[in-house]
Amino acid sequence: MSKTSINKVWRPATVKCTGCDYSKSLKSYWKIVIRPKSGVLTSQILKKYCVKCENFSMWFMGKGVENIESEELLNWSINHQENKIKNIQEEIIELKKYSFLRLNFTKKLNHLKRQIDACQAVIKDLSINTENIKISESVKFYNALKAKPRCMECGFEKFDEIPKHNCGGNLFYDGKERVQQSIEYRIGLIDKDQEYILQEKKLKLYEYDQYGNITIYKAT
Repeated sequence: MSKTSINKVWRPATVKCTGCDYSKSLKSYWKIVIRPKSGVLTSQILKKYCVKCENFSMWFMGKGVENIESEELLNWSINHQENKIKNIQEEIIELKKYSFLRLNFTKKLNHLKRQIDACQAVIKDLSINTENIKISESVKFYNALKAKPRCMECGFEKFDEIPKHNCGGNLFYDGKERVQQSIEYRIGLIDKDQEYILQEKKLKLYEYDQYGNITIYKAT
């Protein structure tokens, strides 16, 4: 990546108003990693306008996240079994072409048919699991807990979906897409066993519990 493109990614975003020339720096999360504490299930983390901070900040939403990776793995497994069935069916077609030349033709044919039945049983089980996994443990947990959303900066519990400035205009931030993508990309990517990365890259760590209480660890 060139020096120019790096500067472009790091350009600070600004909070602005549609009704006046109000301008304020957007809270940056470029060097902040956000993750659940050990043993805590992952919650949705979204950027919202905090009434108390008077800025857009990251919020613990108290809502679970779907098991997207697990669902993709199940779908891959189903496709794998379906491909196995196709290969076995092709083998059966070839077997029938030369049945008069083969000893134990019926035994071999029945063996292949049993393999197809086994694959179909696996697909049935996997399909049931795919339906169940759409409601992840995280979603079930937070639906039952009913934790309130909380600002990760001040702990306030009220955010505005359409924030208003005192002039009556709407507040928004004009961060370029690449800036915002970089912010989102940072969240939760540091593995729990890779603490050295936090220090090496001078990152700050926000850890939350199931109610959105935040513990902040600063890089030394």
